[in-house]
Amino acid sequence: MEQKKGKYWKLSQKAAEQHTNLDVVYAFVTLKSMDDVRLLKAAYQYSTFDRLMASCCCCCFSQRARLISKGKFQGRWLNVKTAILPDNIIWQNMGVGKINMWFRQTLQLVIGLVILVGAMALTLYLNAY
Repeated sequence: MEQKKGKYWKLSQKAAEQHTNLDVVYAFVTLKSMDDVRLLKAAYQYSTFDRLMASCCCCCFSQRARLISKGKFQGRWLNVKTAILPDNIIWQNMGVGKINMWFRQTLQLVIGLVILVGAMALTLYLNAY
């Protein structure tokens, strides 16, 4: 029994170490009212200039710099946006990167244009006879 507990302990420690090394990519927050949404957005809507001044000129913006620096999470600035409805989210695409998404959209555009031009050419060809 002690041997099983020891194996379980080692496995749980290994799993805990793996979970602490993960990066946070997305976080979703549910709020009770639109006032809460407004307050949250106001708390994290700092321009790039504000962030730069807070990190470089702490003496000039001491109180504001402390307030702005609280907007960091694990050393990165938070980007707060209003989420779309959960029904409109394609959950399988959640981990797809920007380059991959851009490539997919470009490929769809090219295929759509080829079909459109082909249909127009076929229409003109058939109208000529």
